[in-house]
Amino acid sequence: MPSKECSFYLYGHDKSTSSKKFLNGIKNIHVIELDTHKVFHLKYPINTDSYRLLRTKIGM
Repeated sequence: MPSKECSFYLYGHDKSTSSKKFLNGIKNIHVIELDTHKVFHLKYPINTDSYRLLRTKIGM
């Protein structure tokens, strides 16, 4: 747990933790309105995980 209190904690390498305050960038793209602290969750484009892991198709 971080030592300082923050409005949001942003990270992207741990799939196990998520909450309104802890925003995991590996699951979604997060857009935060600075005035209201409202968070919008956008899905990554199709095949993003495959490109992250450098997966390629095998076969014809």
